[in-house]
Amino acid sequence: MDGHAIAVIYRPPAGGAREVWYLPGQAIGALDPVLHLAFEEWNAQDPKRFPSSPKWASDVRWMSVRQQEQIESVRAQIDAAREEIARLTDTITAGEVKLDDLQRDTEQSPQRRLLTDHDNSLVGAVLYALTTLGFVVVDLDKQVAEGEPKMGDLSVADDDWMAVVEVKGYTKGAKANDLLTVARHRRVYEKKYRDVQRMWYVANSFRIDSPDSRPGILDGSDEHIEDFAQDDGLAIDTRDLFDLLKQVESGILDPAAARETLKTQTGRFHLT
Repeated sequence: MDGHAIAVIYRPPAGGAREVWYLPGQAIGALDPVLHLAFEEWNAQDPKRFPSSPKWASDVRWMSVRQQEQIESVRAQIDAAREEIARLTDTITAGEVKLDDLQRDTEQSPQRRLLTDHDNSLVGAVLYALTTLGFVVVDLDKQVAEGEPKMGDLSVADDDWMAVVEVKGYTKGAKANDLLTVARHRRVYEKKYRDVQRMWYVANSFRIDSPDSRPGILDGSDEHIEDFAQDDGLAIDTRDLFDLLKQVESGILDPAAARETLKTQTGRFHLT
């Protein structure tokens, strides 16, 4: 009626089937008349292979009541299975959409940014992680007036214990010279406020690479790490901070124990 075909008979030019019938999906509910018509057409082409109509023996009209009931029962099971397949397909499709949404949300989570970001975004992610562990964390950049020397990115406190924190993110490896910067910022902080027990260098190095393949923080700079440790310094890989936070969130580790692990170590942080 509208010029669009709803069924097609196609005869391939060579090889394979002689004739192919393409029918709309609705035809599945009326296969008997379709098969009768097809067999009549194909009988004219090959009478030996195709009878004039489907075999009457498959028609329930000529079966016993018991046979008819069995066949109708199986057909009902097949219909129910098709409905279940359709339901499961809809469930899978909806689940895949939800999974895509959740994965996009994961990319934006502050915990994931420990592994991907740099600059202020990474500082925010570290602040989130340390706060979640139970530390009192202050953004030191907000405490510095214009023209005053920098005191580090964050201060971290747990009762009377305190550390100043420098946060860096790199597409390549962390830089040993950053440790000197942390020490300088510590001195500025102590001159203005109070002495601190630790200074932390938190780095997200090789941030574009998979976390599984990244070298350890300041790998190959053990001499610098040892000097840093003598001044109560601790270098923390953001991967370890990510794992530490995940252990706390999953209940494997108590927040107080996680804080103690960070507070008592110097040198290069090792998650035990």
